[in-house]
Amino acid sequence: MRAKPPSRGELQLALALNAATKPLNVAVPTGVTLAGLFLETPWLLPLAFVCWLALGAVTFFDEREATAVGARVRAARRVHAPRLPPLVPALARRWDAALAARAAIRRDGAGALLLGEVDALVEALRPTVAQTQRINEALLTSSGPARERLQARLDQLLEEIDQVVATLETVHAEILIGDQDELIADLRARLALLASG
Repeated sequence: MRAKPPSRGELQLALALNAATKPLNVAVPTGVTLAGLFLETPWLLPLAFVCWLALGAVTFFDEREATAVGARVRAARRVHAPRLPPLVPALARRWDAALAARAAIRRDGAGALLLGEVDALVEALRPTVAQTQRINEALLTSSGPARERLQARLDQLLEEIDQVVATLETVHAEILIGDQDELIADLRARLALLASG
């Protein structure tokens, strides 16, 4: 069973936990609290709480923090994702192209939400690749009408994979010049098509 990509809610929870527990976000309010206790000035205690909330909010909405937290959550998920068996060369080239496009998108500064959608699309492609491999293996021993049906399905799956790879490559190109919100909508549409196929 493949690892399910993290949901938006899971990413938001990870961001909130990161913001609440980041060392600087804890150290500053703690220092203000200790100063309030040591100096016997109780009005510093609510100020410490306000500092903690403000620092947490700044961290939560920081794009670099969001990207880093999202990458950590997705990396933890990928560790548990099953590896694909050795693929036939034509299929291996397509899978490698999808992974290379995802790596390029990550490298060239996609936002955390866009990275989540890209990862979801690549992970949704994994069972399609595995099914394509199984059909390719079955073609080696089949004949007659069964072979024709298998070949037709193989061609259909290869076309789906090619479309996903093309989408990922387009996203990579657009990331350098385009609107990430529009890209997210395109990826969600492609993911819905892949899921329904």
